[in-house]
Amino acid sequence: MVNPKAVIFDFWGTLVPNFSLSEHKAVLGKMADLMGAPQEAFVQQWLDTVVPRMTGEFPSVHANVEAICATLSVPFDAESCEQAVQERYTYERVHITPRSTALATLSEIRQRGLKIGLISDCSIELPDLWRETEFAPLFDVTTFSAVARIKKPNPKIYQMTADQLGITCADCLYVGDGGSNELAGALAVGMRPIWLCDEAEQGTDAHRIGYRDWDGERVGDLSELLNLISN
Repeated sequence: MVNPKAVIFDFWGTLVPNFSLSEHKAVLGKMADLMGAPQEAFVQQWLDTVVPRMTGEFPSVHANVEAICATLSVPFDAESCEQAVQERYTYERVHITPRSTALATLSEIRQRGLKIGLISDCSIELPDLWRETEFAPLFDVTTFSAVARIKKPNPKIYQMTADQLGITCADCLYVGDGGSNELAGALAVGMRPIWLCDEAEQGTDAHRIGYRDWDGERVGDLSELLNLISN
């Protein structure tokens, strides 16, 4: 690749920091209390349903909560569920704050004439909140797994994003923190994978799903990507 025509980003752990597993479980515990469900069992069920959640099998957070209550034989109350859902959205809003150099890097990439895409393995909350974020106006194409109903490293999710950008996979840099085995997936379709390795998150309880180390190209900060793109 002489010079890419687009940069495709992961979201969680890349454009925003990963949230901690302990904090996540604490919020899920609050949701369990609101539903009158046993905390440990509710939290485990939530974690166990991550793939269906990411691939759109639950069209809403309400549906996910209701399914867990059914599994645990907990009586379902719609009003309590709404409170639990709002607890979840509040937590999500807090954690979509951009990394310190994210917005400036994205803006500079656009100024250099490259397209910008997103591929995020996520549940329905992120696409619901996307237009509220500072990221929304900076992206040409967004692919959310909960909407696309497939997740990384399925090659189709990379290909469909490149197609929507109007370029080939070989014309793309792919930047991610390594969750969902995404870097190997990007390489397999011909993209140039770049690992964002945030040293501050190493050794913490950062919540990563399907994480894989990477021995290829890496950057320690998003701003370093600009060195890989010609002016």
